Amino acid sequence: MKKVLFITLLLMSSVITLKAECSYKELRELNTFASYIETSYSYNETTDKFDLTITNLSDKVYITGKIGEFYYPENGEVHISNLNLGTTYKYQAYSSTNTGCSSELLRVITISIPYKNYYYGSAACEGHEDLNVCNSKFLDYEISENTFLSLLNKKNETIDNKKDETKEVEKTLWEQAIEYISKIYIKVILVIVTSIITISIYQVILRKIKHGF
Repeated sequence: MKKVLFITLLLMSSVITLKAECSYKELRELNTFASYIETSYSYNETTDKFDLTITNLSDKVYITGKIGEFYYPENGEVHISNLNLGTTYKYQAYSSTNTGCSSELLRVITISIPYKNYYYGSAACEGHEDLNVCNSKFLDYEISENTFLSLLNKKNETIDNKKDETKEVEKTLWEQAIEYISKIYIKVILVIVTSIITISIYQVILRKIKHGF
């Protein structure tokens, strides 16, 4: 009985000793390594999915995904393929067994894979290249045909409204010009008519004076 108790105490002390090996300094260093981890992804035309690359990995860190997924860095990188469009993935960076802080969670990496924009480069987008749905190959949201057509219609309505506004401005300017000319023309006519009447009266008066009336 004493022998069993001794072995149990020995095992417990060993576990405590192993756990105590994870010093604050080492854990801080591991967290520093994890803070430099970077990610990038690229679209794979063959699979119609995305491939993820996780870089700046130390050999003291490994990556996990779903249950049973373990990725160990080679030359500081981990490559993960066949990520579905429009899906968010979470990966965890853990400290490896060659450290004093084995299996410590250092960082959670969240990757949001965009949707493919199947309207990008389509004939319907000609003349609408300034729209996000026409100039972006990938989008953060999935776009339906109804939404796409609705956006195009709104753009066309905006263009038509601007044309109408331009025509209205041009029409207004033309009306103002005609009104201005009309006012001047009326004034000129009045001056001419008044002048003619004045001259006529003056001539009549002169005739009367000449004939002694």
